[in-house]
Amino acid sequence: MKIKVKHLLLFTVILIALHILALKTGMYTCENQENCIVWWDNVTHVLGGVYSGMIWIWFLQRKRSDILTKKNAILISSMAFVLVVALLWELFEYSFVTWFTEYAYKAELYSPSLIEALQDIISNLVGGVLFMFFFVYNRKNVMKK
Repeated sequence: MKIKVKHLLLFTVILIALHILALKTGMYTCENQENCIVWWDNVTHVLGGVYSGMIWIWFLQRKRSDILTKKNAILISSMAFVLVVALLWELFEYSFVTWFTEYAYKAELYSPSLIEALQDIISNLVGGVLFMFFFVYNRKNVMKK
């Protein structure tokens, strides 16, 4: 499976659209009880983990890295990349709500607690693991050595 820029752009649009949909319908905050899906944030973070994993594989494919020939190296490096991206995202959210509180609340780009931030990071890792499972176990991707 070759990851292309158009795949990454499409996934970017999908993530943004899902976030906007959640904002417009009140799915994050449960303002509208008919549309309330309190776990929607976890869904977007799982997809964010998939997206981070895709970016890492795209990068490795562009560099024609030897990592792509080793299953364990792909898994470990991908999970490290997804974790770093998740940590940076949560740091961004914390900084955004600290310095631009009004805008963070309007865009709902913040974690209300440390527990919620940790849940977001775990959700990202779950998405990364799911993507790597499907990527690594697709025999076309990983050459046997």
